Amino acid sequence: MNPFKNARIISDNYDGRLYCSQPINENGKRIGRGDPNYVMNRSALMDFSECPSRWIRSRAGDDSTKSTDWGSLVDCLLFEPCKLTERFSLQPRDYPTEKGDTKPWSNNANFCKAWNAAEEKAGRIIIKEADLLEAELAIKRIVECDVVTPVLQESRSQVYATAEYHDRTGLVIPFKTLMDLVPNDGDAIWDLKTSKSANPSTWARAVHQFGYHAQAAIELDIYNAATKQKRERFFHLVQENFQPYEVCVMELDPSFISLGRTIYKQALEEYAYALSTGHYRDFAQLQPSSRCVGGIPIVSPESWMIEKTSTVDPDWMSDEKQTN
Repeated sequence: MNPFKNARIISDNYDGRLYCSQPINENGKRIGRGDPNYVMNRSALMDFSECPSRWIRSRAGDDSTKSTDWGSLVDCLLFEPCKLTERFSLQPRDYPTEKGDTKPWSNNANFCKAWNAAEEKAGRIIIKEADLLEAELAIKRIVECDVVTPVLQESRSQVYATAEYHDRTGLVIPFKTLMDLVPNDGDAIWDLKTSKSANPSTWARAVHQFGYHAQAAIELDIYNAATKQKRERFFHLVQENFQPYEVCVMELDPSFISLGRTIYKQALEEYAYALSTGHYRDFAQLQPSSRCVGGIPIVSPESWMIEKTSTVDPDWMSDEKQTN
């Protein structure tokens, strides 16, 4: 059953910088973690699920990082290159000194500090020339992929949607998601990911580790709730984060999406419980009781560790001595 209600498609080509921000409350401050009006997304939900106690204590505001800035740059070049100068500022190579000459750019110089502050106030992300050149190389590799080109041409991009999760506690939790590519026809949604490896043999572990299967289920469920469609397939366009920025298109198995749906529903239930009780469980409290004694987790060797040790020949040293 789809747990999302009042789902809406807000816009296409949504600015990824705004997606990371939280709304402003009546006091003029951004809504923070622990507030029922905090707008959840997949990334925040997965961080919460791993350790609620750590998540609430971090009290992070915007979830913007250097990797987020890189992703925003690639998205802008790929989906809306005409908005590049509106959303990004290219850091100059030099700056003028009070003596009238120029020096290599230094973020410690007063002129440079003032320039950086002005650009950030204007809402633009500051990038270096080298970053732009690398991002252009990454885009070039993506558009060279024959599987991707027709999808790019016949899809809505950066589709921003909102929804509500109505919990049995009575809480209504606002939720948001940003879908990279929604083909005009078909039953799928596509997502662009940057990774250390685009090898399909190792991608399943990355999907599980970072909750990408939960993201797939969330995006499909919110989109279907908003449009009354029944999209069931999810594709990852994975690009490596180093030259030559190799790419690979992979589809998630339906069982993976189903697992992600179970995970995100459990995480939402835990989140609603934490909001309603004020109790955010820590690592020890998240462990099964069978693995704890007196509330303290017992750490045991995993089976592969024991198997690896058992394969070692106990007489190898004596054999080595005889050889010598």
